[in-house]
Amino acid sequence: MDQEDVANFDFITDEDLRRSLESDLRELNLCHGACAWKAVHVLAGSIIEAVLIDYLVSAGRMDAASANTKDLGQLIDSCKGHAVLSNKAIELTTIVRSYRNLIHPGRVLRLSERVDEHGATIARAVIEIVVDEVASKKKETFGYTAEQVIRKVRQDPSALSIAEHLLRGTHSAELRRLMLKVLPTTYLEACEADVPEEKSFAQRLSQLFRLGIGVADPTLRTLVGSKYVSVLKEEPELIVRNYELGLFRGGDLAYVDEKDRSLVVAHFLGTMRQGLNEGVLKAAQGITVYLHGESLKEFLKILATSLVRDKTDDIRKHGAAKLLYHEQWEIETSSKELEQTIEQLQEEYKWSEQMKKVLGLMGEVVTIPF
Repeated sequence: MDQEDVANFDFITDEDLRRSLESDLRELNLCHGACAWKAVHVLAGSIIEAVLIDYLVSAGRMDAASANTKDLGQLIDSCKGHAVLSNKAIELTTIVRSYRNLIHPGRVLRLSERVDEHGATIARAVIEIVVDEVASKKKETFGYTAEQVIRKVRQDPSALSIAEHLLRGTHSAELRRLMLKVLPTTYLEACEADVPEEKSFAQRLSQLFRLGIGVADPTLRTLVGSKYVSVLKEEPELIVRNYELGLFRGGDLAYVDEKDRSLVVAHFLGTMRQGLNEGVLKAAQGITVYLHGESLKEFLKILATSLVRDKTDDIRKHGAAKLLYHEQWEIETSSKELEQTIEQLQEEYKWSEQMKKVLGLMGEVVTIPF
């Protein structure tokens, strides 16, 4: 195992503990490279102890106060009793069970503890064995963590085909972490990376987010809506745009507090005015349910204009027409209001035969050409 080959702690849900373990493992690898065998033993024992305590406490096998009084040998015995570790793993942990003794030079001499490269290499390998087995047991007991879902989608593009199944098997607390923090943060980081692989990864995360919305309960959906509003209000323009075009859909207004819906609509119409592209058109899906009066008029005007603008490419024209077709099935406003809005626009654009034609077609749902 070289220095870059490290155990994966993405099954640890406590972020501070996970970062601490990752830091300790990096230090352990550096110590191994520097032939600091005693330090490797001590760090290996400490990492394994922390991983076992985390499992036993999260699984309800011990309370935190009791677990923190146990030595590594006792923790291993407890995990053996609960079938967390295999016999092979338990046998191999013998080399680090008494790691605390190595902190005291007198005990090392008195107990004839062996501290050499061979033992240090085994100790480092035992970490991966224990971590893999605890991670498997935790997944079996609690489902995937948010980080494990993200890692699966990163490493296996085809995982989206089973992502809904993975999400339904994820504990509610982890699904909440995924949708409100881990996925949005990872998505925004991928958007900022100037690497093709990361751009592709960001697209998969966008799809994963939509699947997450589908399996989320009403409470989580409302929290997702609140999260989006907070992003609009507090984050810089680039983050807002990436979040809006990759994670938001017009239909998500159902999960936004009514007092904030006008803010979201106003902002999105502003985004549409800046120019239509595939991302904007996709993000608009479902928004017409929440458009009335001037906002409905503005939405229809932007789309109609895009259909007749000379500089608009065929792909975007196709996308705008397709959106119009599907959105008109969704509009809950009265057909009378829709007709009146189109008539107002026709009057405003009576000088343009193309606009008049497009606006006329917009009143005939099934005849929008695309």
